[in-house]
Amino acid sequence: MLTVFGWQRKAVRVLAGLWYRDDCRQAYRSLRTHENIHQHDTRYKHHLVPAYWRLRRCQTGPGYWAIKFFNKLPDSLKCLPLNQFKSTIKDILLENVFYSNEEFLAFKL
Repeated sequence: MLTVFGWQRKAVRVLAGLWYRDDCRQAYRSLRTHENIHQHDTRYKHHLVPAYWRLRRCQTGPGYWAIKFFNKLPDSLKCLPLNQFKSTIKDILLENVFYSNEEFLAFKL
C-alpha cells in the first residue's frame, strides 16, 4: 500500500512525464511545488496542529496535551533556548499550582 508521499511521487512523475523508476527529485524543483507558501502573517501560524483523534480516550494521552500546552505558551517563551525554556517553564509551574489541564489552559501567561 502506498503512503501519501508515495502517491505524491507518483503524481509528480506523471506530471513530469517520468517513468516509474526515474528519480523525481529534479521534477519537484522544476514543478516548483512549494510556491504557494505565503509570506503574510496569519493569526496562528506558529501553533502546532494536533493530529485528529476520533476517540476521546486518545485525547487524554501526553502527545495531545503536550501540543495543547505548547500552543498556550506565549511566543516569547517558545523562541527561548532549550535550557532557558526549561528553567522558565519550571519556574512558572512552581509558582502556580495547577490541579488540572483545564486549569492550566485557563491561566493567563
